[in-house]
Amino acid sequence: MTDRIILADKKYRRKVIIIYLISVTLGAALISWGLPWVKGHIKGLEPESALNNLIMLVRFMFLSIVPFSFYMLSHGRKVLMHEQFPPPNSKVIIDTRIIVGEKALIRGRIIIAAAVSLITVCLIGGFYLPYKLKNAFGIPTGSVDEFICKKFQEKLLNLRHQKNVIEPVSFEFNNKVYKGCELRFETKWSDIEMEKNHAALFYPHEGSELFQKGWRSEEKYLADGPGSSFNVIRNRDILCTVKWYFVSYIDEKTNKLVTGDDLSCQIRCGKESN
Repeated sequence: MTDRIILADKKYRRKVIIIYLISVTLGAALISWGLPWVKGHIKGLEPESALNNLIMLVRFMFLSIVPFSFYMLSHGRKVLMHEQFPPPNSKVIIDTRIIVGEKALIRGRIIIAAAVSLITVCLIGGFYLPYKLKNAFGIPTGSVDEFICKKFQEKLLNLRHQKNVIEPVSFEFNNKVYKGCELRFETKWSDIEMEKNHAALFYPHEGSELFQKGWRSEEKYLADGPGSSFNVIRNRDILCTVKWYFVSYIDEKTNKLVTGDDLSCQIRCGKESN
């Protein structure tokens, strides 16, 4: 401890007060008018676009604090370097007694620890949190095989089956080549609930899990016959064809529809290959 005092800088104090008042005013305006507008804007978007807008907002909120965190880090290093708090040439808004020696070093270490912690939190919030949000809501962040086919495969695990496998594949649809993966599922009608519409597992009707995660059906390709059903669903640049099929024919003697016991599903998902 020393009896030396750094006198308050009146111009600096006036600048700090003005910046503080402006920040409070802008913050109040943001809460009163900005947040309701953002909420209404996001609410009117498709789930995928809404999530992307939310992620941008989250990133801005966290990463905007990083410059202040580095200022704190620089200030703490100056305290350690000069073994003085506040360090030399510092401006203060009130008359401040200078602290030197071990007490100054302790304060410098606390400032550095707080700055490093704040930077860590900002980086986690700015990069890792958006990554986890995308995964949680089903927005693809990596390969088609990892984030699409495997998730679809999991939806079929609770059904008794003979096959439920994923393989890499290239396929053509609507005169375009797609590269991704193929899920092949095989079961028997006698092993599952006959009355349940299993084709609906991968149809993104409004309110369904797939719909909430941004999937939409290409209705113009939707086809449903006595022995098969076909649909195309899309999420951003990921396209999937979904086909359920089984043996089905009209018995000539009884004139009744006869179906076999084998039921298969083929799902192909991919991104357009350049």
